[in-house]
Amino acid sequence: MGNDPLPLPSADLLVIADVLYNEQLASGVVQRLVEGWKRNPNVKILVTDSQRFVDFFKELKEKLEEASVLQNLPMPTIDFVEETLNSFTGSGVCIDDDQTYDVKVRTIWIGADST
Repeated sequence: MGNDPLPLPSADLLVIADVLYNEQLASGVVQRLVEGWKRNPNVKILVTDSQRFVDFFKELKEKLEEASVLQNLPMPTIDFVEETLNSFTGSGVCIDDDQTYDVKVRTIWIGADST
């Protein structure tokens, strides 16, 4: 995230995937999500996290509520979905071969219908 990040450009869709490794990164992600939403209150935001390293949902909701009051904007909808992908095949940085396993994925949609 850096100490002095460049401002996010206005966007219709923000996608955050596989970056919630620790509390510091998760807090930085929350700040950037709120920044993107303040820049364009109609933005659709998708956050996915298959590793479930940290739970940043509470902080995200609090910061969006604060911003909605300060910006005089309605609170965006937040849909939290947890699902299991059966027989998922993937690999990683420290894994030589593909592995097949069941994985739980957390998906958060902000400002969009998750269905």
